[in-house]
Amino acid sequence: MTRLLPALFLITIACGSNNTLQHTGRGFLETGDYDLAIIQLRAEERMNPADVRIKRDLGIAYFRTKQYEKAVSKLSQAAKLNSRDQVSLFYLGVNYEFLQQLDKAAIVYRACSSLDIKDELKNELLARSQEIELKYSKKQIRDHLSELKNSNSHVTEPNSVAVLYFRNISEWRELTPLLKGLAEVLITDLGKVQRLKIVKRKKVQLLLDELHLTPCSLLDQLKMRDTGRMLGAAKLITGGIERVDNTRIRLTAGVVDTKSGQLQGESVQAAGRLSEIPELEKILLVGLLKSLGVRLNSDEAKALQQFPTKNNLAFIAFSKGLDFEDRNIIRQAKYQYEKAINLDAEFKLAKQRLAQLSQKRLTIAEMEKLLPQSYKNP
Repeated sequence: MTRLLPALFLITIACGSNNTLQHTGRGFLETGDYDLAIIQLRAEERMNPADVRIKRDLGIAYFRTKQYEKAVSKLSQAAKLNSRDQVSLFYLGVNYEFLQQLDKAAIVYRACSSLDIKDELKNELLARSQEIELKYSKKQIRDHLSELKNSNSHVTEPNSVAVLYFRNISEWRELTPLLKGLAEVLITDLGKVQRLKIVKRKKVQLLLDELHLTPCSLLDQLKMRDTGRMLGAAKLITGGIERVDNTRIRLTAGVVDTKSGQLQGESVQAAGRLSEIPELEKILLVGLLKSLGVRLNSDEAKALQQFPTKNNLAFIAFSKGLDFEDRNIIRQAKYQYEKAINLDAEFKLAKQRLAQLSQKRLTIAEMEKLLPQSYKNP
């Protein structure tokens, strides 16, 4: 008789005799009665199979009881029904992270961070996704290095692209700080093109660190094919920056097919004053997209017209900040990002890097409090 009581209780609720929040799946979830919440939410789901809220709450209840695979299943269904549901995406990313499916967790966190959420949560999700991507990338690189001796296979997605650091051809010291900033801005712009899968700059840096190489020696030590395998890229963008005279520079870049090692399309050049490097990057971008065979839609074209900054001194400070960050000299990195922002208050890339470096890392419980609805663990 005792075993029948929960079932009879749920039937009474389903029939509407006492259908208050306290006696719904949501009510049990909020009071921490997760086993009862799961039973009730499954009953509610059978009656309303397309209800996003029910699937989301059921996924959260599974998460609370450490049934992470079941949680992913329900939260994925909720996210498919409403791709802009912040809560579903947040918990989906958390469950992927608990399952050590790090690549998926990073993708979901970034998708959630693009929605209208509080800045503190947005910055935390971006920081977590970056950390996850670094861990995943490091594992990939080490796996690929161990396989390199035993395999000649070359399996990459056709539209995957990595941007290598440009060579300082003239070895003019003033140009060296620009190399990482130029790569980061190119990567950011190319990332706005939906059909391309862009390798993060940090993955390029990880490969250099793992092999103890400088940017200039990378392609001297690794073949194009092997570099592509390490980075998971079918195409590599590589080039150089050189001094023309005391005030002018020239950028040269091209797209290389990593399988054949051949240049794809024509090389691209852009020359102008050192202070014009943000504009020169845009000239390169147009030519590189042509070599990649990409036709932009109207939204992409509009997005690519935007400059991260037109202030050359801000760009240089940002580039220095990236280098300090890569070397884990965090105080100097923050100083350079702050300098870039002081020079250009609209420099979003610098603001993002500074926010992710400066922010105190949040626990899951602290992040939950920043969600539009409270789902904190009682």
